[in-house]
Amino acid sequence: MVARPLLDMTLVTLAAPSYFEAHGVPQTPNDLEHHQCINYRLMDSRALYAWAFRINDTVRRITPHAHFIANEADAVIAAGLAGLGLFQAPIHFVQQQLQDGSLVPVLVDYRATIHTLYLCYPGRKNLPLRVRSFIDFTLEESHRGRFMLDHDPCLLQQEKTDHSLDSKAGAMPKTPLIS
Repeated sequence: MVARPLLDMTLVTLAAPSYFEAHGVPQTPNDLEHHQCINYRLMDSRALYAWAFRINDTVRRITPHAHFIANEADAVIAAGLAGLGLFQAPIHFVQQQLQDGSLVPVLVDYRATIHTLYLCYPGRKNLPLRVRSFIDFTLEESHRGRFMLDHDPCLLQQEKTDHSLDSKAGAMPKTPLIS
């Protein structure tokens, strides 16, 4: 069996601007206990998803108290867009919403890469031409970054904005986080 890496699954914590206006902005993962969170229920175990954060070069898992629970990513994202709370998702699931500002990332310094997506195939010998062509195409596109974001929307926040907060602790930044 051959396994070739294609894409890192980096998680981002985010919410709609309306949520932050009503509830403030968490500064650390520990602040989540004072926030409304949206979470996934895992289909196989029925457990709630444990959010991942990188703290001191290790990945720490936190299962926040959830005010809204769904078992499907689109439902979690829709609840987040409606301002129901904070949620965590792979960054490539929410690229468009991050770019258009309908969702805003927080806790960016704590982002964690939890999985790598691999292209797996039985071996290099005796592959049908169409399978070999698909593998070559997929790997080439991956190396070109076609499966990655054109840019990291969370880093765009640092490049384009004034990071000062209003005098109220946890208030929204004076300028939008994403433009």
